Amino acid sequence: MANIEINNTLKRLRNSYRLVVMNDDTYEEVVTFRLSRLSVYIGLSTVFVLLVGLTIALIAFSPIKYYIPGYGTRESRTALQLLKIRTDSLEQSIKYKEQYLESVKKVLSGNTPSQLDTVPATLPKTEVSNDKLLPCRIHQKIHLCSMLVLQPNWRLAWFWLFMRVSGWINGSGGKYLS
Repeated sequence: MANIEINNTLKRLRNSYRLVVMNDDTYEEVVTFRLSRLSVYIGLSTVFVLLVGLTIALIAFSPIKYYIPGYGTRESRTALQLLKIRTDSLEQSIKYKEQYLESVKKVLSGNTPSQLDTVPATLPKTEVSNDKLLPCRIHQKIHLCSMLVLQPNWRLAWFWLFMRVSGWINGSGGKYLS
């Protein structure tokens, strides 16, 4: 039964009709069209889609879009974007300052973290007796000075000592550093 109704509907859509436009005074045929219901439906659908597309294009690519409520101007949109960026950066800086104040409160109250982010330097322990200390002191100073002069990157505990810079330095106004 349903198959018969579908076939009848398709036949009715494909039946051709003739549309005649006549002059009322002379009964002369001005224009004649051979149409079917399907061609009329397709034609009207095409016209509808074209009208909607042209309307959207007219609004999107012309200044008419500024008359839509809530759209705003180009300047206001760029100002809004700048304000959003500033707000985000201010929120981030407030968050950092709150973290800083919390850590300062912890230090002042004595609740410091148990795990430090630095590693203490371990120095080798050497046993020195008091009787050898006084005569060797001059020799140690001489040895230390010779190491500083001969090696430009001599490491002392956790400090690095470097040789002094000499020569021409850019941006110093042509001064020679010795």
